[in-house]
Amino acid sequence: AACCGVFGLKPSFGRVSRKGVYPPSSSLDCVGPFANSVEMIEKAMQIIDPTFKPTEFTRTPKIAVLDVSADEVVWNCIHQALQKANLQTTSEKVEHFEAAYDAGMQIINYENWQAFGELTQTGLIGSDVNGRLLKAAHTTLEQVKQAEAVKEQLTQELDALLEKYDALV
Repeated sequence: AACCGVFGLKPSFGRVSRKGVYPPSSSLDCVGPFANSVEMIEKAMQIIDPTFKPTEFTRTPKIAVLDVSADEVVWNCIHQALQKANLQTTSEKVEHFEAAYDAGMQIINYENWQAFGELTQTGLIGSDVNGRLLKAAHTTLEQVKQAEAVKEQLTQELDALLEKYDALV
């Protein structure tokens, strides 16, 4: 969303139905809205999840900024936005963040091959995508099991941080 100049919300995994989404199952993706404003994000969420209720903060939110690697220009934008909003933050380390990226790629590769592998025989997709899918075919179930363990470790770390903070950046 940010790369396209719109707002997006990635709700809690499984909160919004995947009915009508392709592929029909994914262990990493979750359904959420894109919109041209935060107000429209709220309206879209109320439409796709009637249990969604926007809330107003009655106090300053507690925000943690994750100490992860990113391009300097990205960090500058984030820090400027936080300063502009006059928000205080705390830096937090996430031990399994880097490993989770690699694990996520293993899971994505495996699931994409399962969902789209047959397209490599059709000539209907670009050669770059075809090549990535063929490479993904070599991802093993053992690699996926190891990746799932890392995913669980990261989930536990992030859940613990969300017990202390209202939001993670």
